[in-house]
Amino acid sequence: MSGINGDQSIFIGCIQMQLRALHLCSSDEEALAVSEAISCHDTFESSFHYLENVVHSFLDYFADELSENEVKSAVRSAAIDCWGENAPILASPFKDVPTFTKESSYAADCSDEDATNASQLDSDDDGQLIGEGECELCERTIKLTRHHLIPKSTWPRMKKKLWNAASAIESFSSEGDLDKQNFLRENLQKSLGMGNITDLPSTISHASIRNYLSRVCFVCRQCHSAVHSIHPEWELATEFNTIERLLECQEVRKFAKWANKQRPGRNAVR
Repeated sequence: MSGINGDQSIFIGCIQMQLRALHLCSSDEEALAVSEAISCHDTFESSFHYLENVVHSFLDYFADELSENEVKSAVRSAAIDCWGENAPILASPFKDVPTFTKESSYAADCSDEDATNASQLDSDDDGQLIGEGECELCERTIKLTRHHLIPKSTWPRMKKKLWNAASAIESFSSEGDLDKQNFLRENLQKSLGMGNITDLPSTISHASIRNYLSRVCFVCRQCHSAVHSIHPEWELATEFNTIERLLECQEVRKFAKWANKQRPGRNAVR
């Protein structure tokens, strides 16, 4: 996980377990992606200022589902799990916010396996091998990486665009007249700066945006590298944000066809 040190990786894992315990994410992949987005700021340090930023990011994602005190409680729990008695949150304005304990539903919902998975975040990031199966681009049975169809670096900008276009998106989704829908589609594509709006949520909320941004596909490392070398990240987010759209790109399709005939090498399934 480039740019993230060991302590931050542990803290991200603690946030991920909070998301799982609170049933805020529908999959491990979504929980991992959201916990990284919540936890990664310009600086990482054991300080109240950093944790306050985490709380604000947490609220950006889950204001519809949780109150501010509930978010503070989740961040407090993560901080204590990460830093123990040295957690800066214990001496902060959050010190009186109740936290989950080992006897709470938090601990009950998080198995030992969950904790192990969360502590191994370094092996689960984009570009890192996460398992075996068929690459969705070259169709080889091979070790796989996870590719975020909308790269995480574009999420803040994309979130802002989606919120600003919320009424237009909902009008487009509910319009039954085909001609009017085509007109609304063109306007929506222009306002969002997106060529492909196929999988946009029909209504805009924190949860629907989170689900939209967290979509992934599973590809081999060669295809993953090729996709990122062919298209810049904003272009991936706005034009090639589904596996079908990626395969419509002549360069990606040409590479995938070539890769299909190559031996997996060290990424072969044993």
